[in-house]
Order: sequence, then C-alpha cells, then structure tokens
Amino acid sequence: MPKMNIRVTKLYQGSPKCSLEVAFNSNSEGNRMMEEIRAATGLSFERPIANRFAMRELHIARVGAEEPLEVAFSLALDIADKYEEVHDSQKNMKGPDEVTPEQLKKAMHH
Repeated sequence: MPKMNIRVTKLYQGSPKCSLEVAFNSNSEGNRMMEEIRAATGLSFERPIANRFAMRELHIARVGAEEPLEVAFSLALDIADKYEEVHDSQKNMKGPDEVTPEQLKKAMHH
C-alpha cells in the first residue's frame, strides 16, 4: 500500500479564521483516519472544491479561536500518528515564548 505522507497544519493562526488542515495522499486508510479526527475534534472538515478530484487530499476545518485550534491540532496529530509518521510544515516555526507542535504534544501527554 502506498504511503499516505500525512501533514497536519494550523492555518491563519491568531485570526478569527484560524483553521486546521489535514492533508495526505489518497489512500483507503485516509477515510478512516479522517472519521476518527472528525469524531475526536468535533470539527466539520471539508475538501476545497478544487481539491475534490486530486490525488493529494486536503481536508480543512475552520476552528475560529487559538485555544480550540491547539487542542484540535494535538488530537489530530495523535490520531494521524497511528496511521503513519506525520509531517508538519510548521514544526520548526515559532515566535518568542511559543512552543513547537512537538513540544506541545509532549507537554499535553504529561
């Protein structure tokens, strides 16, 4: 089975339009993973119209506030990690007094 190449990304952080994106190469396990992420986060993920027939699936959910975004991000990472290694394009991006997603994930497990 081809690798899913999963990526979980926070979009538009700090704005009222902040969102969570889960992207992966189309794979039969992807639907199951997205159902688990939807159930755990309570978010309504949608594929952008232009992406609906692409082989690389993008699923985006508007969250709207920073704290729920962090919680949803952590939950999505935990679930996606059960399927395959998760890549995060933001893992090394942080400002002063911020933590990376990996640091947040570790802190939330303790």
